[in-house]
Amino acid sequence: MPGFVPQRVLLYRITHYLNIPDIIKKGMFSANNPARSINANAVGIGNVSLIDKRGSKQVEVGPKGSLNDYVPFYLGRHSPMLLNIITGYNVPKKPQREIVYVCSELSRINTLQLPFVFSDGHAYARFARFFDDPTDLAELDWDVIRAKDWHRTEEDNDRQRRKQAEFLIYQYVPVDAIISIVVFDEQMAQWIRPHLVEIGANFTVHVLPDWYYTH
Repeated sequence: MPGFVPQRVLLYRITHYLNIPDIIKKGMFSANNPARSINANAVGIGNVSLIDKRGSKQVEVGPKGSLNDYVPFYLGRHSPMLLNIITGYNVPKKPQREIVYVCSELSRINTLQLPFVFSDGHAYARFARFFDDPTDLAELDWDVIRAKDWHRTEEDNDRQRRKQAEFLIYQYVPVDAIISIVVFDEQMAQWIRPHLVEIGANFTVHVLPDWYYTH
């Protein structure tokens, strides 16, 4: 609903669990960041063709550049991308228990003074709007962003695009930006927790199956 902004703006990035050891030691890099080569063995979960195309989409606010100059986060859970991963639609098919949420929040991003922009829907969409002023978060449709059912309807065929509003952090997201990791089940939590202990992480793992799709 335009005009509304949640009191706490949470940010969600999904990744394969095998990428977590690198992420919690080195942070997260944009596709165009030369330092991304240190994550060369990362397990990909995205649409490779779309990732390439995002390099041609220009951002006209904030630090500018292309979409591939940014590390993308979603502003809500139950993304279409997660469903695509489960079904294998245009992306590598993975069991959803292998997919992990790396979470941050706007207040932490501001504290760390990380440059960012955000979009009112899928950032690659032709008519996506971009903003760099947090007051413009009121332009986003938070009802559909936070909805588990985001499919298009006869009355509203734009729901899926708006659901995928993106929060885009320029070039690099340091480990200090992470506030928590969320997993599907306790077995996955037990796999990740020793890695957090190893680096002395100040964030924890939460088992929240409600953040995932049920069948």
